[in-house]
Amino acid sequence: MNLLLWALEKLGRHEVLVDGFGNVLWRRYYLFYFEKTDSPRWLDWLPNVHINIFESADVENEDEHNHPWSTLSVMVKGSYVENINHSKLRETRAPGLAWLSYKDTHRLAKMTAGTTTFFMHGFRRGEWKFHMRPHKAVCDFCMEKNGGKCFKNEEVLNYEQYTKRGDGPQHAFSKIRTVSWERVTPEFRVKLDRRRAALVRMAVSKSELKEVNKTALKKIMFQRFK
Repeated sequence: MNLLLWALEKLGRHEVLVDGFGNVLWRRYYLFYFEKTDSPRWLDWLPNVHINIFESADVENEDEHNHPWSTLSVMVKGSYVENINHSKLRETRAPGLAWLSYKDTHRLAKMTAGTTTFFMHGFRRGEWKFHMRPHKAVCDFCMEKNGGKCFKNEEVLNYEQYTKRGDGPQHAFSKIRTVSWERVTPEFRVKLDRRRAALVRMAVSKSELKEVNKTALKKIMFQRFK
């Protein structure tokens, strides 16, 4: 397996989902073609197979979404729990299978670090749709200005709208912490090392990154830059 993963990386078929602090959350190795969702090609309409390795148990950033194709995940290690269609929880453990129709929405609600799956999908049947979740708690602003009701209702975004949400200088701090997919190349590894070195210079410890929530971490970083 390690030899196969090494070969796929050399072929440019290795991507990682990385957060703004240099933590790799998810590895994806493409067995058939290197998918470019932001620049669709005719290959995007063919079936695909890739290997997913979930390095982290952090699923906080996952928004409920549907896939453009029906999918099958063959779990060979670990486990996860999915929230399907905003209502049903489904747990899959290795060895196991998880089927999802292109008509269904899902998000990862709970994950075991190190979970590994072979992910397969069929022919494209639709488009990406992301269902932004309402706030779990009513904020002070809504309590004061909207009679205790949350202003934010569920919003359905397409792929372009979802990836460009929060653009603008007022969201700059949040954007650098947003998770993103990156192709693993020598240049990427240098960029990742620089990002981690910046955290060392800011004296943000690994325990703080792991244990505090994003609001608390934001306060820590702002305090140290005063």
